[in-house]
Amino acid sequence: MPQKKYDFRNQFEKSSRRYSNEEERLTQLQTVIDAHHKQAQTDENKLLERLLKNGDKQRAAEISRAKKNISKAEKRLKELDSVFAKLYEDRACDKVTERNYMMLSGKYQNEQLKLESEIFTLKDKHRETVQSKDNAEKWLSLI
Repeated sequence: MPQKKYDFRNQFEKSSRRYSNEEERLTQLQTVIDAHHKQAQTDENKLLERLLKNGDKQRAAEISRAKKNISKAEKRLKELDSVFAKLYEDRACDKVTERNYMMLSGKYQNEQLKLESEIFTLKDKHRETVQSKDNAEKWLSLI
């Protein structure tokens, strides 16, 4: 079986085209950056509005969803506090056996820890979402 010759000319042309395409992409990217820079210099508010408008709907939905989930988790946490108090009273009056008390209290404690962790995570995500708008404003002031 004959060995295939390596076509240096063809490979050179391909790499030249690829380099040319990369140069074109870099030129286009620089054009976009320059346009944003120029717009920022002439009208910061319009640029900020344009940058933020794209993410506003998504951010608003995320904030609303986070608030709803935080509220739901906090409500359940308060319910668990009431359930614990009632369970303790029932145990003190011997309405609940020691075994059942230990089983239920362990279950509720695990749920409380899980909810507290979830609330912390949701509040942190909420803060990040709200802060993204502030970050865009800071970024604009740096341009």
